[in-house]
Amino acid sequence: MLTYNLHAIYFSVPDSFLTLKANASGNRLIYSTSARKAMSEKWQSYWASNFFEIELFEQDSVLPYIWIAYPHRLELHTATGADATFTFADPQTLIFEAHGCDVRFVPCKPYKAHYQTPDGVLNLVDTGTQYVHQFRPGPETQLTAPVVGTITFQRRENITHGAFRLVPHETFWNGMPSIDVEAAANIYATQFNRWRERLPAVPDHYQETAEKALFLLWNCQVPVEGYLTRRAIFSSKAAMNGVWSWDNCFHALALADIDPELAWEQLFLVFDHQAENGVLPDVIHDSKVLYGYTKPPIYGWTIRKLIQMLGVEASLPALTRLYVPLCRLTEWWYRQRGTSSGMCCYYDGNDSGWDNATVFDSGLPIEGVDLAAYLVLQMETLALMAELLGRAAEAQDWQQRAQQQLAVLLTTGLQENRFLSRTASGERVTPHSLLNYVPLLLGKRLPSSVLATMKADLQPGGPFLTPYGLASESPTSPAYTADGYWRGPIWAPPTYLIVDGLVDAGELELARLLARRYCDMVARDATFYENYDALTGQGLRCPGICWTAAVFLRLAIWLHRCPQE
Repeated sequence: MLTYNLHAIYFSVPDSFLTLKANASGNRLIYSTSARKAMSEKWQSYWASNFFEIELFEQDSVLPYIWIAYPHRLELHTATGADATFTFADPQTLIFEAHGCDVRFVPCKPYKAHYQTPDGVLNLVDTGTQYVHQFRPGPETQLTAPVVGTITFQRRENITHGAFRLVPHETFWNGMPSIDVEAAANIYATQFNRWRERLPAVPDHYQETAEKALFLLWNCQVPVEGYLTRRAIFSSKAAMNGVWSWDNCFHALALADIDPELAWEQLFLVFDHQAENGVLPDVIHDSKVLYGYTKPPIYGWTIRKLIQMLGVEASLPALTRLYVPLCRLTEWWYRQRGTSSGMCCYYDGNDSGWDNATVFDSGLPIEGVDLAAYLVLQMETLALMAELLGRAAEAQDWQQRAQQQLAVLLTTGLQENRFLSRTASGERVTPHSLLNYVPLLLGKRLPSSVLATMKADLQPGGPFLTPYGLASESPTSPAYTADGYWRGPIWAPPTYLIVDGLVDAGELELARLLARRYCDMVARDATFYENYDALTGQGLRCPGICWTAAVFLRLAIWLHRCPQE
């Protein structure tokens, strides 16, 4: 049975914001939410998203416990033999069953008042979330609240049962949810197993990590609520509680084999929030949408790969829906970020997705060679979509524009057969950032001399490849920083983009090497960190990040389908 690290992946289920996680000391569980409607104020000494710590106790003694996390249930075990099991009855309701002990919810933050309604439900107003906590005892269990915010479930005989949920307002809890924990857990076990059965084959030594990666994507589904207009995959239910508008593309590709409808919805969600001028938001939360920045235009590349995976006929409904919005997005880049050189530019590092990369140290705006490559592929995909949708003249126009952009990139973006971004004034930027190598995504479209030169830089002994993968900043660079975000660590997106381009160019040996090193690194502990130290392979920043898991899945699947010759 699959188990996982609760410090990295919180216990949750699809369509829920609610989570159970380990506290900072690692000795208790915290009941919390991943919804951004739980807003913390800067003067507060607590996080509004953390609700209660969970205690097990017997008479007056608190019982320390350890836990085992499964996809469908969370087991707590004590040295005395007492235990408790938590699971979801539905996405908004958790239930538990304890043997040999009672259960107490200890507040992580102040609560002003609670009250009990005639149906036996205890209500606790949470001003931080503007929601109401509801607690209900099971059979032979007494529910008390000795002080405001502290909720105690005490058994009358041998077993303690209870249910708790978070609702928008006080409401009757019609029909007590079944406290048959085993039956409820089995429903979610069956649901996850259906996903697992659809997982394509991966090399045997990656099987366990692949299943954990798939579980993370299953676990991080959130409900349609607020600005989340579609079923969505959060980047994480830990710290990064939102949908960033290029993370979603990698999630979609990982889901293509598992749930094609959910894969397309990851793209539809972001285009639901496309501004009138065509730009896409930076990030979407349940409670807000942010447009201060945007993210790079990798949608054309993503859509083409989804067509390749799912087939033209199955993709046509989605292509019909996405064609005009994708046209508008592409025109926004040329209208709002185009330059007289024929290149488009980034006004901020965040717009590239590589927030603080050294490419941007030379000043802004930057004519990104990666940006031009994305736009070439995006316009080629628009040409394909137009052709499939019977728009022949538009198809011809987009194909011509793609060729023009490619010609401009090859004319202005190269120096000694290497791509180098430049400032608007024409000054070349540092050659030490891997961002300059993302145009390898163009694959067979590149001149052989360019491909050979840049390929050599990514080989063992070159400036970027470490035993664990491709560093975002060359370790030989004076600006290299081990935990420097985009100034050193290994990341999922550029790894996959570059591998995909190498495959397209027929450079399979190097593609396999890069894919294996990345997958080996991630599989060491299957914690799916946001990024990794390029020289040690240690995970950095936020754990349980879905695009790390998504890229692992796609590369592991490819390694099985394209083994060493």
